[in-house]
Amino acid sequence: MADEQIVEPELTQPKIKPRNKGVMAILFLSLCFAILICVFGVYTLIKSNRLLTQNFAFLQTQSAFDAKTFTNLAQSIARIDQETKQSQALSTEGVRLIKEWQEAQNGDLKQWQVAESMYLVRLANDLVQLSYNADSALKLLERAELVLQNQNDPSLFSIKKSLAEDKAKLKALPQLDVTQVFLQITALATQLNQLPLPATPLPPTGTNANATMNTEDPWWQRGLQQSLNVLRKIVIIRKTDGNTPPLVLPDEKLFLYQNLQAQSEATSWGLLHRNQMIYQTSLNKMNYWIKTYFAQDAQATQSVLETIAALQQLNVAPPDINLGETLQQFDAYFRNQQTAKAP
Repeated sequence: MADEQIVEPELTQPKIKPRNKGVMAILFLSLCFAILICVFGVYTLIKSNRLLTQNFAFLQTQSAFDAKTFTNLAQSIARIDQETKQSQALSTEGVRLIKEWQEAQNGDLKQWQVAESMYLVRLANDLVQLSYNADSALKLLERAELVLQNQNDPSLFSIKKSLAEDKAKLKALPQLDVTQVFLQITALATQLNQLPLPATPLPPTGTNANATMNTEDPWWQRGLQQSLNVLRKIVIIRKTDGNTPPLVLPDEKLFLYQNLQAQSEATSWGLLHRNQMIYQTSLNKMNYWIKTYFAQDAQATQSVLETIAALQQLNVAPPDINLGETLQQFDAYFRNQQTAKAP
């Protein structure tokens, strides 16, 4: 029994049959193929989504472009419609002008001549009101009167009478050459810098300017007298009559000339703007300052004062003439003519 050996059973692994291996391979391949199909489907879906997004953006852009094109087309149609209306209006006006020209060709020149005369009077009125040019306005009125000279229509009598009255008013106006007056003021401004200031030497202070001290006076009186003598040398009081001009300090001389130049420029401004108040006020100030501060016996001062006096006599205010009444006469004449032609 002792020698008897115990034989353990041999552990053996089960053998896999070839059939089971083939099934597993097929399953693995099917899984890979399914994954591949899913990946391809996702890729195709993403690509389709991107393509749809691009198509949608293109459709939006195309829609905006179509809307803009439609707007431009509507604007073009409106502009063409407006130009058509303007062309029709111009055509109507052209037909009217051709008709009037044909009437004029047939011998009815009176309306054209009256219209020309009215235009000349309107120009004359603008010249008087805006540029104050009475001479040119008078020439235009004479031309308007010459146009109507050969018209014997009694309805034009009031217009001819009004034209004659306007001519008389313009001729009665004082003639003012603005350019010449401006040149005179410019020359005056040059002469202002040459005006001489009066020579005013200090008058003698008199024999009592430095009073002598008496040695017999008290000490306090002698000291007071000495202080008064020193003050007389420092502060000098001059007594002059009313005809002596005031003393102008050297530092104030420049300001005096500058103020005169400023008043000269104000005079020129008043002349060019036809402002009588500013023109006259500036000349008055210059005249007062020259008579107050400068030497009256100098030839330059007398020449400047004479020029200022001559300029003060001028009236630079604009002419107070209005040709509106004559223009109203023309309007009444044309209204009557239209009423007479109406059926």
